[in-house]
Amino acid sequence: MVDNLDHLPLAIGLSRSTKSIIRQDLWMSLGMVAFLVPATILGLNIGPAVALHEGNTLAVVFNVLRLLAYKQETSFASQSFNANAFASKSAMSCFI
Repeated sequence: MVDNLDHLPLAIGLSRSTKSIIRQDLWMSLGMVAFLVPATILGLNIGPAVALHEGNTLAVVFNVLRLLAYKQETSFASQSFNANAFASKSAMSCFI
């Protein structure tokens, strides 16, 4: 982030999105394990169980890759704030 606080909303939004995706991935992984342990005990061979587990691992990885495409949502308030800041800077520059 360095010293520029303009990136703070992006960092907060990205962290909230990351938290949500981590929660999704945890539930997906725990759900698969909760399914596979009893299924293996009740007669599912280990080969298909491993294949299902590895497929779920790929799904988790692809879910996390969505964060690479994260874009900050611009709200009307932040756009008007930036416009006001620009207007005040340009008004001050004419006096210099």
